[in-house]
Amino acid sequence: MINGIGVFGILHSTFEYDEIVLVRHNYGQRGWSLPGGGLEPYESIIEGLMREIKEETGFTNIRVVKQVGIFSSRLGNNPVILFECEFIDKENRAPYDESEIKECCTFNLRSLPKGLYMAQRRLIDIWRGVIMFKKYDGQIYDWLSEEKI
Repeated sequence: MINGIGVFGILHSTFEYDEIVLVRHNYGQRGWSLPGGGLEPYESIIEGLMREIKEETGFTNIRVVKQVGIFSSRLGNNPVILFECEFIDKENRAPYDESEIKECCTFNLRSLPKGLYMAQRRLIDIWRGVIMFKKYDGQIYDWLSEEKI
């Protein structure tokens, strides 16, 4: 759980917007998540975002494209700030912190992994501009493609 302000990045290649980077932690429920975490004392929002992305993915050459939004964390109502970020070189990256991160992988937006936290999925969908709805069968669907989520 994040105590204080959380920062997360939807991280994609400069040239491939249909693939994003997700991480799986070594603790908690071990689900897939966007890279990010809590700010440290006296750290600016962008400094914290860059630190978290580097620690969790190894990417160092990052550009913030835009702020997507400010949301309330589902645990504790702490503010979470979501950014769209891009990396330039997929091959040239530092090792990520394996004591915290079990896996760091790139996924196509049409085949996001099982075990992706629902709250993280919603943030990705907000960034994509996807509207979700429930059909009579109780399942949640993507409004644009009508695929089950």
